Amino acid sequence: GAGLVSETGYYTGRLIRMGCSGAADGVWCVPYAFLCVDSIIQRGIIKVNQHSAGEFPPKCRNEVFRLKRWIFLLCCALLMLSVAGCTGREPVQESGPEPSSAQAQLQEDPKTAAALELVKESPCDAPDFLTEEQQTLYRKARTAYAEFTLVSTGFGTNEWIPVTVEGEEEESFFVGDGSITTWDDFETAMLGLFTPEYLEELNINITVLEDGTTRRYVCFADYQGQLAFTVGARGSNPAYLGPDTFELISRTEDEIRFYLIGTYHAEEENEEGELVWTEETTQEKYEIVLNRTENGWRFSKFALSH
Repeated sequence: GAGLVSETGYYTGRLIRMGCSGAADGVWCVPYAFLCVDSIIQRGIIKVNQHSAGEFPPKCRNEVFRLKRWIFLLCCALLMLSVAGCTGREPVQESGPEPSSAQAQLQEDPKTAAALELVKESPCDAPDFLTEEQQTLYRKARTAYAEFTLVSTGFGTNEWIPVTVEGEEEESFFVGDGSITTWDDFETAMLGLFTPEYLEELNINITVLEDGTTRRYVCFADYQGQLAFTVGARGSNPAYLGPDTFELISRTEDEIRFYLIGTYHAEEENEEGELVWTEETTQEKYEIVLNRTENGWRFSKFALSH
């Protein structure tokens, strides 16, 4: 009994030393440790059986109890070492989920990410079938789209300093102190929301006059590096009721198409021939297209419901 207890202590010491310092390659030799424990337990079982068979004198009972305690403590130490992984190495950090395409793009292009921070998110609803990043893109695109098609505010400017833009003398331009004040930030932010072709379509309007000639109107222009903008309201739909709803048309890996659905007062003619609102409502659908480009998700078609 005493000899076996001493042997158990010897193996325990070896296991602890191996667990803390590691084998030659720094890896804890778990199979060897279990072999040691198995050997000790087998020997202990033999000794206990001998005691049960009367081969041990009664005075060795305490030694048997000590043996059982040593085996129990040894198993606990082995369990703690295997759980804690006492290998002398730093614990391996589990990697989190891979970033979405929108997040990855912001990480790869900090200039675009910084420029997009200058565009405020509209407080509007967003489609619940879009990812969180795509919903943020939608709200920012709505803010920008309204600057082109609804009312130009110079992205929230509080001052309007008139300037003359070379090549655009027929229009009245201003510079101000809105959230975007430089042409570079404007162009970078807008290309972070819209495809290049669609941005050009939004910013440049070609109107055909009665005599067949065309006239070119620009919403935003580069004035010596500053962002120049025109001022004016382009009208909205007073019959709009809201709120907006959405309907998914199709989704692929590279394109998402959906409808923006607006709710309006229904109209009818009165006795005087004027259009008046009725108690009924009507709805209109507007298609919006979101495309995956080499730089991330961008809108190639957008719309407002009012």
